[in-house]
Amino acid sequence: MGKVSEKLMVYCLVAIFVVIAMVEGAKGATICNILLSTLNLCGQVVTGRYPPPPTKQCCVLIKHADLNCLCNFKDARPAFNIIVTMIPNEGI
Repeated sequence: MGKVSEKLMVYCLVAIFVVIAMVEGAKGATICNILLSTLNLCGQVVTGRYPPPPTKQCCVLIKHADLNCLCNFKDARPAFNIIVTMIPNEGI
């Protein structure tokens, strides 16, 4: 995967979890083409000291997302203690 695409994917994963924190409980709502109730599929990938690689379900979720839309939330990352530099790129 190219360096630019990899960075974009990392930012987009971050954005997903920013959205979770902002609209927790809105089960039927969508943002950036993602059903909010499915955002937990990528939760462990962007948090914790040693996050696991993304699951197949997380990758499918990201592939259906509007990445440009998600990237609008990238600057909120520090407020939610999300470690984007540790996200592996396997499977994405």
